[in-house]
Amino acid sequence: MLRKLPDDIDKITEPDSGVKKMRTHFTSPARFSIAVRGINEKLFFLLLLVYHVAITFQGIDLLDEGFHAVFYQRIFDDPSSVQYNFFYWFSGIVGGGILKLLPGLGLWGLRLAGAITSILTILITYRLLRKIIPRGILQVGIAILALYINSEPKDIHYNTLSALFFFSAAALMLYGLKRKNNFMLFLCGAVLGLNVFTRLPNILGAGMALAIIYSGLIEKISIRDIVGRIAVFMAGFIISIGVIIYVMHSIGHLDIFIDSIKFIFSLTTTTGKQDGLAGSYGFGRLIYVLIKQHGISLSIVVFLTGLVLLYRVVLDVALSVTGNRFRFDMFFGIVVSIIALGLIFTDRIHIQYLTYLFTGFCVITSIITLSGSYTNYVKLLSFLGLFIMLIHPFGSAPGILTVMLYSMWISFPMGIALLQNVVHKKFEIQISIGSQNWKLFITNEAFLKKVLLWFMAMILIICLRYIIEFPYFYDQHSRTEMVYQINSPNTRFIYTSKQRATALNELLASSEKYVKKGDVVLAYDAIPMYYFMTEAKPFMPNSTPLFYTSIQFSVDLQKSLVKSGLPVIVKQEIWTIHEGSGWPENIVELSPLEAPLNKLRDSTLNLFLSDHRYKKVWSNKIFSILVPENRSYGATSVSGSK
Repeated sequence: MLRKLPDDIDKITEPDSGVKKMRTHFTSPARFSIAVRGINEKLFFLLLLVYHVAITFQGIDLLDEGFHAVFYQRIFDDPSSVQYNFFYWFSGIVGGGILKLLPGLGLWGLRLAGAITSILTILITYRLLRKIIPRGILQVGIAILALYINSEPKDIHYNTLSALFFFSAAALMLYGLKRKNNFMLFLCGAVLGLNVFTRLPNILGAGMALAIIYSGLIEKISIRDIVGRIAVFMAGFIISIGVIIYVMHSIGHLDIFIDSIKFIFSLTTTTGKQDGLAGSYGFGRLIYVLIKQHGISLSIVVFLTGLVLLYRVVLDVALSVTGNRFRFDMFFGIVVSIIALGLIFTDRIHIQYLTYLFTGFCVITSIITLSGSYTNYVKLLSFLGLFIMLIHPFGSAPGILTVMLYSMWISFPMGIALLQNVVHKKFEIQISIGSQNWKLFITNEAFLKKVLLWFMAMILIICLRYIIEFPYFYDQHSRTEMVYQINSPNTRFIYTSKQRATALNELLASSEKYVKKGDVVLAYDAIPMYYFMTEAKPFMPNSTPLFYTSIQFSVDLQKSLVKSGLPVIVKQEIWTIHEGSGWPENIVELSPLEAPLNKLRDSTLNLFLSDHRYKKVWSNKIFSILVPENRSYGATSVSGSK
């Protein structure tokens, strides 16, 4: 339901000026007026902020959030110990700055910053979209996305920061082109240049220059003016990169940054299919994964559309045979709903499936908008939203599954608005089978409203279920269980299940005998949060050995040994991520796909332990502490050693 705007957007002063006109399209305005008007904008954003902050108190993720947090903790004081993270350099500067400004808040302070970052991103896109989408429809689209992203890491990190910069750049690009303001285009390029250092694959953001070409074509601007605008944009991009490189050199970070890039590129040459990350970051594989996932996304949308068409045909056949469509409609709806709910509550339909559905939906609706009879403003905005969706996920091994969540703040609300607009149009389809003929009004308003409400209900049920039952990335416990605190000043205000808190508190209490603040420790292999909780120093330049190949792990192990000597080793004894995210209540072994990827690296560690005569001085079922045999720490304690 996209309102038509005059091309001169500067003359628009009343964002909601078209709402009353839009309401006349509803057959029953009184019933649906709230869907168009929405709620007060200040109240809406207050509720969003309260929600984003409320979900930051529960769940502890030892891997991803730990990987971010230790980077922020060490980037200013000991940057070489977190070298691997430096291809996210500006994310580290932001996170490190937050820890310096709010040292007493620890991990929760990083999560609070993440919540504010998300709200800022939403606010920027909201201001762009409210000019063309009725307030209520826009708020529904944003609310769905906010609920859907819930299970992701809460702290401020490279994906949330990248989204903020991408959508900020889109706003600058849009206003720069519509107002013929070269300074805004320069700033747009500068923001995207900075964004390269937030997450290295963001260098593709330079491609936003395509929006200048697209705008020039639809507005029939001269080639000379188009080239001039691109030159201004690219000047901002290049100068920004130059300034950042100078700053990095000035503070001694440039060499570490270059080494981190070399390390990332080595992943494409040293990784076998049965080792480490299994070649996940090879350039060809990254392209293949995205193409494959977009194909799946489009297929899902086409499949669901086909089911709706089939459902409509069956309804009309039922009417011609029984003369009563209503009873069949009600019966069929109940059956389908029971099946869908059964699949949802038995985890056959996972929240990640919504990523495929939303992605395909956004791509298709964006293409429809770009090919439709909309104003240049609407088309350019749709172009920018689609561009961000297509390039932001590149560089992530899981593809759209982890990054696309943050990429749809423009495209998804516009897609919802377009879908709402379709509800009020009627298209007749003639179907003939033998001597039988049917006129199928597939876009009948009442029918489509019913279908859309059903899909909306199922999506909300999926999101709300995960908010309550599986609220956090690698901490799969119900919210009602997450009321126990971890005994570390850096994780105050963070709560998890009783058993998980107990296991971690046992580890922290026992490791105090062997590890002091600033001591060198090897936390193996997916538990970098241990460094953040204890303020220990990573033994290796990569705080997460899980991200190593066996060759890289062996090389850096020896280099770190020469540099720092033998470390205390804190080792996880179980699988703590993916299917193992319900630990310690639900301990899951490595899957047949994951086990071979860790085998060679585990063998390297075991050889290191044997060669340097490590002994286990403490363990519970989840963690163990190992120290060199000839090193004395006073009385040792072994509990439940295996």
